[in-house]
Amino acid sequence: MRESANKCSAANGSARRAVMALSRHDQGRFCSFRRKRRSTRLATVIGSVVALLLSSAGAHAVADGRSSLAAQAVGQQFYALDWNIAGATTHDGNPNQPNNYGSLAVVDRLASFASAWRPSVISVNEACDSQIDYLRERLADAGIQVQAWKFNQTQLSPACVLSGGSYAGNALLSMVPASDPADIYFDEDTGHIVSGRTSRGGACMTLHLTQNVRTCSFHLAQSHPAAVIEAQQFVATYGSDIAAHPYLLLGDFNATPNELLGTMYDPSAGGSGPFYEADMDSPNHGIPTEAGGKLDYAFVSSGHFARNALGTAIVDPGICRVENAFEPPWWVLYPHPCSDHKAIVASVTLGGSGLGNAGSR
Repeated sequence: MRESANKCSAANGSARRAVMALSRHDQGRFCSFRRKRRSTRLATVIGSVVALLLSSAGAHAVADGRSSLAAQAVGQQFYALDWNIAGATTHDGNPNQPNNYGSLAVVDRLASFASAWRPSVISVNEACDSQIDYLRERLADAGIQVQAWKFNQTQLSPACVLSGGSYAGNALLSMVPASDPADIYFDEDTGHIVSGRTSRGGACMTLHLTQNVRTCSFHLAQSHPAAVIEAQQFVATYGSDIAAHPYLLLGDFNATPNELLGTMYDPSAGGSGPFYEADMDSPNHGIPTEAGGKLDYAFVSSGHFARNALGTAIVDPGICRVENAFEPPWWVLYPHPCSDHKAIVASVTLGGSGLGNAGSR
């Protein structure tokens, strides 16, 4: 069985190691799945494109309504789109949970959100590297040029291998000029920032807007207390830079606003941290984005962004029709929630007291 698995995953060493992580029973199913999946992928992609074209009239109506603001994306006001797509999740047979395992239907949905809102930056959590490659292609097809991007590898994923990828992680894509890509990783035991790859981290770049904005896409620890410690470690490590320069932090922080209040939120929101949050003036500091409450955020450094110009749209992910990961028949497209998280679109405006150019970091 191992010899067969090695042959069907011979594209690269990472893929072979991920297949070995499967049970012996699933290794054989993986080989059969991969052969069948190659023949069905084109039909799946064509169907997704047709679905997007059918819905494009409504999407463009939304985009056209914001065209004047979107045109200012290289100025002071801009949109940031963030979504945990549950891209490596497998839930065969459970219609109430996402079942993406590296599939493309959820990426098509994300591309449609981007087409509607025309954000300057997109943050993606729980994504396969192959999904981000496909997202860049879909955005280009929609006339959205990704000028810079960073993928933050967190763990080798058998679910990603099922669709030709290797790693799951976080991604940051910029539609404006950007530089200085970097990874952030948190130690799984202490929450401290470390140099080696771990299962939790973030992708960072500096966006070149009217000021340079250091921007990161995070997916913090699943345990709420551990996630708060990781947020505290980031603020403690970069506190002086956050005070001096514009920062935008996006992603799934896996903690509620009440739990993050003292670490992240500005005193004007009842906290003791250095950030505004785009939805902090809603009841309970934000509309829930997941069953556990509000877990997905757009934080901006309070010294560099306008307090009275924050806005958030909460976007329901809808239903994606996908093949099963392991349970046949593979040619049937089953309905699942596209993700267990809602997407957020934050509108933020550079301003505040810190108006000096941030410089390249």
